[in-house]
Amino acid sequence: MPALPLISLTLLVDQHRQRLILLEASPMRKSSVLTSSITSLVALAAVGCSSPAEGDGGNSVGMFGSPNQGGAANNGGVINGSNPNGGQGNGVIGGGGTENQVIGGLNPGGGGTTNTGVGGAGGAGAVVDVINEPGPGFFVTGALKGYAWTARESDPVTGATTITPPDFTTHVADTPFCLQGTVAADPPSSMGATDGYQSFAMLGFNVNQAGVPEVAGAEPVVGTAVPTGTGLAFSFQQPVASLLRVQLQGLDPTNPAQRWCAAVPLPDAEGRAFIAYTSFHQTCYDALTLTPPGNPGFYVRPGVTPAPIAAISFQVPGDIVPVPYNFCINGFTDGTEAADVEPFGGGGLVSGTLSTNFGRAKVRGTDGRSYVVQNNAWNAAVQPGSHRVSFVGNSFTVAQQTSGGFGSIPISFPSVFVGRNGDQGVGGTFTTTEDDGLPVALSQITSINTVLRHNGGNGPQGEYNVTYDIWFANTAPAAAYDDASAAFLMVWLYKPGGKNPIGLSPHVTGVTIPGAPGTWDIWVGPRGENGAEDNLNNNAPVISYVATSTIPNFQANLKAFFNDAVARSGAGLKGFTFANNLVLTDIFGGAEIWSGGTNLSVSEFTVDVQ
Repeated sequence: MPALPLISLTLLVDQHRQRLILLEASPMRKSSVLTSSITSLVALAAVGCSSPAEGDGGNSVGMFGSPNQGGAANNGGVINGSNPNGGQGNGVIGGGGTENQVIGGLNPGGGGTTNTGVGGAGGAGAVVDVINEPGPGFFVTGALKGYAWTARESDPVTGATTITPPDFTTHVADTPFCLQGTVAADPPSSMGATDGYQSFAMLGFNVNQAGVPEVAGAEPVVGTAVPTGTGLAFSFQQPVASLLRVQLQGLDPTNPAQRWCAAVPLPDAEGRAFIAYTSFHQTCYDALTLTPPGNPGFYVRPGVTPAPIAAISFQVPGDIVPVPYNFCINGFTDGTEAADVEPFGGGGLVSGTLSTNFGRAKVRGTDGRSYVVQNNAWNAAVQPGSHRVSFVGNSFTVAQQTSGGFGSIPISFPSVFVGRNGDQGVGGTFTTTEDDGLPVALSQITSINTVLRHNGGNGPQGEYNVTYDIWFANTAPAAAYDDASAAFLMVWLYKPGGKNPIGLSPHVTGVTIPGAPGTWDIWVGPRGENGAEDNLNNNAPVISYVATSTIPNFQANLKAFFNDAVARSGAGLKGFTFANNLVLTDIFGGAEIWSGGTNLSVSEFTVDVQ
């Protein structure tokens, strides 16, 4: 793979000997020009595509294809240079949603022929789902994310520095990044010369890089981040003691004006450390005789906005004798004190865009659990490609929504869920069987701690709710299922002004739920009450707890809502039964959309069934 263009070329010096450590070409060295050898790691991720459907003339350009002129206003696109003309597709059963279950939706693309070349005349690009799974070496720590890499000198005179591992192709996600070996001895070329100390070993991190695979041999784009804290907090281990320095660098590390370094304080040889940005400067080997206001080489100076950072590297400088080293970086954070450091996490998060109406992706959440993200644009009015969601792990954003629904019937239910409903994929690909704790009887549940954070009602235009949709059966399903067979319970965190839950009017108002924020109105009615829906279970009860004011950051134990419904079973639920022996099968978190909804997001959805 091509190397990342982010090597740490800098001038350093051994603090104890005050001698120059030259990590860039030296005009005094008699040998060939010194360069750095860098090994990058860029994931080769799986790209999953559903069956191609007729495109929308717009926004779907194939990852490895060339964009070709499509419809009147937008580009179409091809995938690998081919233009599938699929035949009529197979019917699939869409999953999810109390008011949005569909049977026999279309999944075009079966049969047909494949022709090489551009899209058809006036044509539309194929509608595809793009799934990007970061490979090993991708990290997330706080707001920073990217790929890790290693580097050492490659000068023929030295070039003996060893690095293990040479790259992170076998790195386990969410674990520390470790480096060990020996920095080669690099004495001056002649007595009195100052061109020695050029050998080094380096562990670097790009701090604003998406976890996407290579595209046609190109590395994922490296971006920059501007610190908002007062310094860099980091956690590390150093089984073999050696000098360790930290460097901040811009997009062009060969430019001396775009790199700043600082030595790790010796008392902090291991554990948590914090280095203020005022301590980073461009000659970190010099005594700090100039204060930041008088030294333009400092990274942070009064009245000057911090420069953008593209990478942070940790490096062991060489000496006139070999330097053994062994250190691990456990995490780093832009913060205000050492306690702010966040360990690496979420490095294996899958990301992508779901553009097909029933697109799904299996993901791992930030809590380490399995989830399924779905586009679920189930309404027959939705044209393929007109409803798209982008996602990262267990979060999603509605990237486009240009369809309209019919009266009280929602257009879609983009969501994240646990369970095994609807299209389960080959071998249960689109289920969370391995760690969801489902199905389980209500009487056996101790707790269901959950989080749902969203921006509903705070920017995105349109009519939509933000809600949990929870399915129950009378017995554990013995085979694939496409609807809740016994009951539905919803928890609305945001209610639009013009749309209501099933039930025509609130049955009970101003209810409080132990351990849950806010107050709630309870709506109750049969599944098919709104009419014009093609549902399997029109008589199943739908119990909706609707927050009387928006709750953007919801955190509670869902079991408390179940307990309340069980206690109200019968007269308290308009005569409907909600028994303690019901079996919980699926939990969704998302948004039912009637109109609009672009930029609506669920930034976190987690569920822990115990």
